[in-house]
Amino acid sequence: MKSDRLLSILLLLQTRGRVRAAELAERLEVSVRTVHRDIEALSAAGIPAYAERGRHGGREKARAYTVDPYGLVAKAGTWYLVADHRGRGRLFRADRLTDLAVTESPVRRREGVELAQVWAGLRREVEDRPGGVRITARVRRERLDMVVRIAGAHLAGEPSTPDGAGWARAGFDYPVLPAVRQLLQFGADVEVLAPSEARADLARAAADIRSLYGS
Repeated sequence: MKSDRLLSILLLLQTRGRVRAAELAERLEVSVRTVHRDIEALSAAGIPAYAERGRHGGREKARAYTVDPYGLVAKAGTWYLVADHRGRGRLFRADRLTDLAVTESPVRRREGVELAQVWAGLRREVEDRPGGVRITARVRRERLDMVVRIAGAHLAGEPSTPDGAGWARAGFDYPVLPAVRQLLQFGADVEVLAPSEARADLARAAADIRSLYGS
């Protein structure tokens, strides 16, 4: 059924972030065109999912980098490789690395620069980037680990200790307001408290979903 297929697509995207349409079609035993229609349906329902056409007729081309690594760091449940690329510090999400090869050339790091220094500078660039939306929400204790695992890349600091009623406070940073709809996947286990614009947008998205499946 279409509803089962939409749920399967949503779960795969939540787990991996980006999946080729051809792979989704093979997994779900449907055509690539059907997958694109399903993505459009998810997007129309307020889910931040979209299809991005590749440079080669929809096929993604793997970018390859030769880097001088410093080490791995973790932020809000997400692991990053910290490395120099052409003499400049870069962050690479570990879960997006598909292949790795060690070259015969020795690592050439900047003299006197250590992992902690590079990471501190890169982290400031990310955290101080202008724009975006800061969300304040509360999360049920029973779902806190799952929320951190799935939405950890958007967490703004560590969640608070759950209160007596079993709710923990957490902040989230999103690039644009509609991206906050990612939190809808957690149902009533996550409540956005502020800003009011985010609550209103989630209410509209929830109404659209209810209308879509009301029949």
